[in-house]
Amino acid sequence: MLKIKSIANSLEQWAPPSLALSYDNCGLLVGDPNQTIDKALVTLDVTEAVVQEAIEQQANLIIAHHPVIFKGLRSIRPTTDNQRAVILAIKHDIAIYAIHTNLDRVDDGVNKALADQLNLTNRSILEEASNLYKLITFVPTKDLPAVRNALFAIGAGGIGNYEKASFISSGFGSFQGNSSSSPSIGKAGEFKEVEEEKLEVLLTDTLLPSALNTLNENHPYEEIAYDVLSLQNKNKNHGSGMIGELSEALSSDDFIQYLKKHLGIQLVRHSQPIKNKIKRVAICGGAGFDLLKNAKQKGADAFLTADLKYHDFFEADDSLLLCDIGHYESEHWVIQEIKDFLTRNFANFDLLSTTVNTNPVHYSISIKDGKGKKD
Repeated sequence: MLKIKSIANSLEQWAPPSLALSYDNCGLLVGDPNQTIDKALVTLDVTEAVVQEAIEQQANLIIAHHPVIFKGLRSIRPTTDNQRAVILAIKHDIAIYAIHTNLDRVDDGVNKALADQLNLTNRSILEEASNLYKLITFVPTKDLPAVRNALFAIGAGGIGNYEKASFISSGFGSFQGNSSSSPSIGKAGEFKEVEEEKLEVLLTDTLLPSALNTLNENHPYEEIAYDVLSLQNKNKNHGSGMIGELSEALSSDDFIQYLKKHLGIQLVRHSQPIKNKIKRVAICGGAGFDLLKNAKQKGADAFLTADLKYHDFFEADDSLLLCDIGHYESEHWVIQEIKDFLTRNFANFDLLSTTVNTNPVHYSISIKDGKGKKD
């Protein structure tokens, strides 16, 4: 039977929790990791209505993008919607798992889902993360294949679109164990000089603990010499936002209509239309104003995000079209992305998408006809 921890482990391979921003609260928020799962409901937000839907659908796991417990609960009483949701979930033994800013910061997560809706091509991360390390160790020549392959097996040696990348240089290592040592080569108290290979591999911070465990388990030496170096290199697969290109350049007005059509929205808040046509588009699902400078640096003609304030629009400075498409509107596409990921990894797992529109923002729009009359 499938357990929550199996689902969680798979999701965390996709979007490692270490990628989450410091203020976030992702992971298993309600429930027992050893609980058996029959059916799961995927949603953007956890509300009382969503939990009620899970009850009706007999789903005992809710997988959400936004954490229902975010800044912490000082009490659990039925006074707010999220508190009622937690109470109802606990009462009916429904687990809740959140995959939030860690899913924002992988190249096949929230922003990939939004980019797919806009048919953007030539995509790349807008602000690449700096979470790379280099592991350097020294291995007897005959043991090199076993140690290197063990590190490759846990994901070390990845560089962009390449895997199993390493660098090897040959040399000699020397040592002399004391009377308490048990050397794999030679004897205690004997000076030895051994032909060794210097092995260097790149890895992310999320892989570092398992890489060190793997090294300890597979290296023949009793005392292993190794270095771990923190790098300033950017990680092309992890980071915030995304940038890509439209198939054809559009005027600002046509681009706004393009957004409405492809995102199924009626309202776009935006800065002053620009004179140049829009081809290169930067995006950040959710609140992403902090990435405006990155969008400008990478030559974006437009930047789409959400939760913009009045003064934020001045920062567009006529150099690009700054658009607020709405928080829910920019992120709800990831529900299908989560479902697709889990379906690929758990073929017989029963998955549902919520039918509840959890968007708390409603719009009242007045439209004037050509004579200035409101409809």
